[in-house]
Amino acid sequence: MRQFVCETPLDKNGLLVLEKKDFHYLRNVLRLSVGDMINVRIENSSEKIFGANMTICKIDDARKKIVLQKCAEISSEASAKNFGEKNSCALNTKYFLFQFLPKPQKLELIVRQATECGVSFVVPIVGKYTQGGCEKTLQNAARYERIVREARQQSGSAVETKILPAQNLDAALEFWRRETCDFSAQEKRALVLYERCENTTAFGNAIFANGSVSEKFDLKKIKACALAVGCEGGISPAEFARLLDAGFCGVHFNTNILRCETAALYGMAAVQSLIEN
Repeated sequence: MRQFVCETPLDKNGLLVLEKKDFHYLRNVLRLSVGDMINVRIENSSEKIFGANMTICKIDDARKKIVLQKCAEISSEASAKNFGEKNSCALNTKYFLFQFLPKPQKLELIVRQATECGVSFVVPIVGKYTQGGCEKTLQNAARYERIVREARQQSGSAVETKILPAQNLDAALEFWRRETCDFSAQEKRALVLYERCENTTAFGNAIFANGSVSEKFDLKKIKACALAVGCEGGISPAEFARLLDAGFCGVHFNTNILRCETAALYGMAAVQSLIEN
């Protein structure tokens, strides 16, 4: 059954009335018609998480409204499990993307791709090479919430991707430390993609325990994995050294020169492909 995530609560009659972008997605992307069934997951402050199987009972193309009727309610736990089991984003590991702030248009693309990949946290970092004023784009929280919601709808991701406020590198590293303080060294990995070769290692060495692929370490033991990616100007040598001091492992891919938005997707895909598979 197709699935949909929204923030609009049900009315007292068990109806869900959607319009604007939600209407466009259901009508023009999923191409739903009257009588079709869909699994709906509602996430908002009043109902928190609510799941239900619903049917399309009315479509008003002129007014661009679509009405859904609740058929069967499911618990929040079952809803989360349902979304996870029926989609490819039921991940074993929690992923963190530490992204040095690029230009706003590129950041939006990175957030969309990270959400589709099932990243739990996108942590924007104001670094030495961040262009002035880029952090102001994050003040439009509603826009980024919409980007995340649409990306989850499109990909079916069960992961509730969160975008943190822009912060300096030390604050970002403290966030990583707090999130993983209860994990052993075997249960967490932290990588930083670096455009230079100095103080970097092979990708496999950074993921596998003790730097040895031959030991066949069980990657399912990894509970948290962080990836740090530079902005258009990259990461400064001082920032790279600070990341290494915090336990990040420098990785240099022997590829063509990648744009920052390409590097974020390329790096996360490589990490997840190895750990999840």
